[in-house]
Amino acid sequence: MATLQASNITSAFSLNSTPFVSGKSIKFAEFTASDTFTPTADAISAGGIHQVFLVGGGERGISSTEGGAGGEVVETFTALTSTTGCTVTIGAGGTSNGADGGDSTFAGSSAGGVDIVAAGGAGGSQPTMASGGSGGKRAISTPSATVSITTNPLTQSVRGGIYQYNYGLAYQSAYAYAYQSAYAYSNAAGTGYKGYGSGGDGGIGGTNTPKTNSGAGSAVNINAADGYCLVVWYE
Repeated sequence: MATLQASNITSAFSLNSTPFVSGKSIKFAEFTASDTFTPTADAISAGGIHQVFLVGGGERGISSTEGGAGGEVVETFTALTSTTGCTVTIGAGGTSNGADGGDSTFAGSSAGGVDIVAAGGAGGSQPTMASGGSGGKRAISTPSATVSITTNPLTQSVRGGIYQYNYGLAYQSAYAYAYQSAYAYSNAAGTGYKGYGSGGDGGIGGTNTPKTNSGAGSAVNINAADGYCLVVWYE
């Protein structure tokens, strides 16, 4: 963890109706491994507003055509009201092919705020990364649909009815298969947010060997990146 004090703020401003008084300093704490963040008494006196930038661990690549998903990136504010320590958990990147990234958490409720979670990269080929990362990945896929109309086993003499049955079966099968095949893969690896949570290389584009603590996914046979946390406040 590292702390930096910047130059003083020269004018007053507010966030969500909470005023910041001029003359305060900006400070931050950076986490690249799990630890504890302890709010200062001066920060609480200044309003307790803390900005949290949190990144989940990346997913390791699944195959030569499926890179790992990047970890979720969350940037938000929480108002802390006490100097009780808040546990910070940094999600680990996947270390075996297809292994999901770990969730990163900021336990702000310990100090009167809210708990914040950035999910680890997961889901591999899911284009929206619904189960985890915002980064995404790239996989090469050729959408296709194989339609085979077989002889209808029904032997009714009403030819129109048999024709309609065959047509409906073929159409539904082709549509469902083509749609799922086309949308099961993202078109390109996601770039993430502010350099964090990018998708792993799936053959063309994407992150191959991720930067340390970037929460990025990786290519197959390469470990994904661990997550990250940055806390910024005024006092």
